[in-house]
Amino acid sequence: MLSAFLLGLFGSVGHCTGMCSGVALLLGRTSGAHGWRVILLHLGRITTYGALGLVAGGFGHALASMG
Repeated sequence: MLSAFLLGLFGSVGHCTGMCSGVALLLGRTSGAHGWRVILLHLGRITTYGALGLVAGGFGHALASMG
């Protein structure tokens, strides 16, 4: 159980760096996004991740249906 926890913990570092570093850098600037720009930024991020998940799920479903 400990090895699974540590694998997830250390694996998440690379995932978070790759997926969130651009958002963190944008929001960390002194003239970064404020107000509606932050909401639009997060809506775009969530929509993109949702669409990618939909494509991956559709691909997996198609593979499962073939076999």
